[in-house]
Amino acid sequence: MARQQIWFVTKLRDRWRELVRRWRIPPTVIDRARNRCEVRLLDVCAYWGSEFHEIVSPPPTIEEIVLVCPPCGNFLRENPEWAIEKGLKRSTT
Repeated sequence: MARQQIWFVTKLRDRWRELVRRWRIPPTVIDRARNRCEVRLLDVCAYWGSEFHEIVSPPPTIEEIVLVCPPCGNFLRENPEWAIEKGLKRSTT
């Protein structure tokens, strides 16, 4: 990996660790969602959530993080226009 890529990955990892420490993200979001995917796309959803999706990056509050299943998470990453239209992604500006 190039030096810049390593720096970027390290920065993201450190930011995520800080969010977990500050807000205790996993227990809070998982309890709110009851281990279920909060997006629930028809014909895509696997029902049980195991990934975290940030609506705004970096999230200003814990409500800007949702629990998603891997298929729904992949769909959101592959279709950013659809996610913006449905309110599951916003820009910070």
